[in-house]
Amino acid sequence: MLPDGSLDRKKLAAKIFESPRERAKLEGILHPLIIERLQSEIEKSNETGETLVIIAPLLIETNLGHLVDQIWVVRSKEAAIIGRIRKRDGMSVLDAMRRIGAQMPIDEKSKYADVLIDNDGTIDELRKKVRVLWETAEGRLVGTGADGDDK
Repeated sequence: MLPDGSLDRKKLAAKIFESPRERAKLEGILHPLIIERLQSEIEKSNETGETLVIIAPLLIETNLGHLVDQIWVVRSKEAAIIGRIRKRDGMSVLDAMRRIGAQMPIDEKSKYADVLIDNDGTIDELRKKVRVLWETAEGRLVGTGADGDDK
């Protein structure tokens, strides 16, 4: 804990990414709660007809892909990911590599993607790509039937 009572995320991350046993223990506590919340939000979305976007880095690893209509995967070169993690979290290359190593390799994860987004550019370039892809997806999901006729 930090002096203000909040979670020391850096200390927790260091502990769980150094020890697969500790990470599994934490995931055993958190994943059931996260899955329950996810299912609740999906039910609400189904009732209201609103589109729900879920950012879930471990969706595939936890075998929850069946809960969603589409899986979008963002991929970058490992060097870019390491650089971003180091800049964001101020961690060493080794710690950044541990964090990456704790996830499914991106080439494997990409096999599950309905939409694959390459992210080796700037954040603004990524935003533009996502906006175009989102507008395309909305056009397919809303307002047209399978034969292209308006509903």
